[in-house]
Amino acid sequence: MSTELRRFQGGYVIVGAVLFLGSLQLVGCTQPPVETDPVQAYLEGQIQVRADVDSIPDFAGFEVFIPHDTGDGVDTVGFAVTDSTGQFAMKLGAPYDGVYPLIIGRRGVLLREDEIIVADGDSTTLQAEFPMGNRLLRLTSSENSAWMAYKNTKALYNQTLLRLLQQESYDQGAVDRSVMQAVSILWSLQNTYPGTMGANIAALESAVMLDGRNDSLLIARMQQLDPTISGFTELARAARRATARMEGQEAAIQLMQDLQTRVDDENLKAAFQTEIVVAHLDSLQREDALAAARQLEALYPTSDWLNWGERAVYELENLMPDMPAPGFVATTREGDTISLDSLRGQVVILEFYEPNNQFFQQQLALRNAMYNALNDNGLEIISVSVHPDSVLNDALFDGNEFPGQHIYAQGGLDGSLARLYNVNVLPTRYVIDRDGVIVGKFSGGAMRPIQETIMILMDPNRGRQPL
Repeated sequence: MSTELRRFQGGYVIVGAVLFLGSLQLVGCTQPPVETDPVQAYLEGQIQVRADVDSIPDFAGFEVFIPHDTGDGVDTVGFAVTDSTGQFAMKLGAPYDGVYPLIIGRRGVLLREDEIIVADGDSTTLQAEFPMGNRLLRLTSSENSAWMAYKNTKALYNQTLLRLLQQESYDQGAVDRSVMQAVSILWSLQNTYPGTMGANIAALESAVMLDGRNDSLLIARMQQLDPTISGFTELARAARRATARMEGQEAAIQLMQDLQTRVDDENLKAAFQTEIVVAHLDSLQREDALAAARQLEALYPTSDWLNWGERAVYELENLMPDMPAPGFVATTREGDTISLDSLRGQVVILEFYEPNNQFFQQQLALRNAMYNALNDNGLEIISVSVHPDSVLNDALFDGNEFPGQHIYAQGGLDGSLARLYNVNVLPTRYVIDRDGVIVGKFSGGAMRPIQETIMILMDPNRGRQPL
């Protein structure tokens, strides 16, 4: 079925099919770009048709559309129509420097979906000849050339790494050389395309790739980069870990504090503060972590990290190992009433999940085996689905073994039970001992550590001592 593109307020409505570009679903758009948009750029070019396809040299009517998904709708970053020579030109107005969808259509037919870098002050030239087949769209500018160089380097690296991993004899030396070669090329893009978004991202990624391979070089390169570059917080996290390995947690915390002095943006200061909280937790310094989380709340109350800080304070005050597990009463899938207090004397795994979560489905066999082996010895599993669809929840029981107690929680992750246990990653599991005390919290694919913890708790010779 062909996709039809119809003009609507300077853009398109997609009918006949739904167009997905990454996570973007285009269903319409609002007003064209305006001079007040923070990012102002320019795009011009020419679109033609091969002579052997259409001998009439009239290339009018190609529509070039660059949208932006606002969450509430779709805004127009740029829109233009070619003249009879196939030429077009447009001003671009965008909310931020970034990668945006680029759509080319003609006579109601979608011809090409691609992407374009829109960065403040950048001027791009587009050249296209249809039908294009598998050929790349030619977008020429410093920003778009840098982005293409970054993508090509990553693609080549991924292909090389996949080939090495598929060889019958694994060669760690060859893998390390491939990684370091990619690190070198990505870092060098700063010299070829200085100040571009693609070069900045490449430099950040190349430094992160050094994590665990060359910690001193990672830290040195982190210090050379502008901490206001988008994505820098991931590099800061890697640098904190590297510093802790080399010099200890106090040095890692000092590194984050030094980074805070290098930026004015409250969100960045708060992001580095979260790393200070985690560094204290890594050193089992609960009180210091709690003080750092409270400092985040006090110093950066308008930052995007405030909710993170509030949740960190709650968890540090209520959900740490050796603290009593918060009590609750709930109704099971079968309609029975269950409470945590009623399970005193048993070791409990309290797990939060979504039935279609891939991690959870992969862990079911190990989960079930552990339950079947230890249930008679006092192990109980309470499974809490945070998915609102009871049909999808019930489907997990259809033909599958799924022993234990089952609760369908109302409200999802915003529901009272999920909030009581500060759940924001799925699956999340708490191990609670026979006295109702939290032993540990495990998120994601952590079934093996859970199994080891359970075996220690179930040891009949074990007394009440910390794990």
